[in-house]
Amino acid sequence: TVLAPGALLTAYLKTEGIPEGVVGASMGLGAFFGLIGTAIFPYLSKCQTLPNIGVTTVWLWCASLFPTVILFLGETLQLNSFMGIDRGYVILVCVTVGRIWLWAFDLAVTQIIQQWVPEKTRGRVSSTQGAIA
Repeated sequence: TVLAPGALLTAYLKTEGIPEGVVGASMGLGAFFGLIGTAIFPYLSKCQTLPNIGVTTVWLWCASLFPTVILFLGETLQLNSFMGIDRGYVILVCVTVGRIWLWAFDLAVTQIIQQWVPEKTRGRVSSTQGAIA
């Protein structure tokens, strides 16, 4: 996706003037934040059901990306308070920190598929989910 630390996001950040070293460091930091999401998942599963974890973490992921929406809207509407902010770094930080919730959400979805989908159809459901995601 656009928000994955891959070629498309890297190309965009390069057009925004973000140095390659900073982009590379954010990818490594994003992997670390993904590990944090993996580490907190067992604690979340003790407190909530799997569907609730999925809904909560996907909303937290959206909330972590929300500053970029506000920034782009502010620039689009030409609000003066948003003109001096470097949007490349805002996107970089939001995407990197958001990996916590994205990984926790992915684990919830994977566990739901493994536990709730009948074994006969699990392969089809997993491959469809993999193709869509």
